[in-house]
Amino acid sequence: MDTLAGVEPTEGHLQLVSDRHFGGIDVGEFTREPSAVCVVDDRGDHGRLQRVGEVIEGIGGHLAALIRETLPDAIQQTALMPVAPPAVDAQPPQPDAEFTYVAIVEVLPPIELGKLSGLAGKRPRVEVADADVDAELEKLRERNAPVVEEAQGTSAAEGHILTLDFVGRVGGEIFEGGTGKGVELEIGSGQFIPGFEEQLIGACAGDDRAVEVTFPDPYGSEALAGKDAVFDVHVAAIKRRQAPELDDEFAKDIGDFDTLDALRARRVYATSGPRIVLRVALDQYRMGSMIPAPDASGYSGNLFVQVLGAGPIERVDLIRSGSVVDSMPTEGLLEVTLQRPVDSLRSGEYLYVRAVQTDRAAAWSSPIYIE
Repeated sequence: MDTLAGVEPTEGHLQLVSDRHFGGIDVGEFTREPSAVCVVDDRGDHGRLQRVGEVIEGIGGHLAALIRETLPDAIQQTALMPVAPPAVDAQPPQPDAEFTYVAIVEVLPPIELGKLSGLAGKRPRVEVADADVDAELEKLRERNAPVVEEAQGTSAAEGHILTLDFVGRVGGEIFEGGTGKGVELEIGSGQFIPGFEEQLIGACAGDDRAVEVTFPDPYGSEALAGKDAVFDVHVAAIKRRQAPELDDEFAKDIGDFDTLDALRARRVYATSGPRIVLRVALDQYRMGSMIPAPDASGYSGNLFVQVLGAGPIERVDLIRSGSVVDSMPTEGLLEVTLQRPVDSLRSGEYLYVRAVQTDRAAAWSSPIYIE
């Protein structure tokens, strides 16, 4: 714990108190005291004036504002690093006396690191079973499944994606947020309020349905919580995800692998946010490849990078054995193709690429390894 006391207000703080409580008298009417808020002198020609100590109860809110505005400066002057909001103890001011306050600040305790060099470490061994690989491949299929429209007359079922136009009413009146056009809803996703999706099962494209539901209580909008509603829904289209076949063509489409076996041997890349397409090769070696052990001079080659962003791309980082060796700005383009030389990769080193969008979504290539 540390304590702070005695912060002198600025001229702006004094004028704030003057304007709001003494009819806009100039700041010159105040006498500053060291580590005090202010003391107002009696003036015969200003009958409204009283000492601050006599009216402090009426301006407590503004003194609280004064504390809030001066406390950060006091903390900065002490170079403290608070870990929680300070607790402030301010006693009622007295006439002809300084006004001070005490702030109790929780800070991080001093931490001294012991000797870290030379400590033994153990690398955990991770066993990846065939079932784990199969599960990941299935996730890849699902994420890369295109959405196709069903034939006319297909009845909506769980897993179908419906394109809807709807108008909702409560008590016969349209309510805010209850109207949508071209909204996509996957049956079984639980995206809408309970009971909505189930009443669309069996509908065909072109059908109109009245969906009766009750908003949950509590609900995000208090005005709708617990209320009965009727939605007039038009089903504009019914679609489904068509998972691609798990074959060599699939491996090529998602990551430039020649075969499914190559994809099974090494995952192509990881992403955060919407999918970013990333293709990387060092000469003829694609990401995930192992380059045979080079001679003493190391392996040198030409790196090719192609990025297709889901949003504007901020930069492409080249990472060599865990360290960023180059960060290439891309001017917010959606599609980027880069080439650059890479020199003297040694045995045991690895190289990969990270693409970062302006919305902070990112993608990482699988490394290219040197044997």
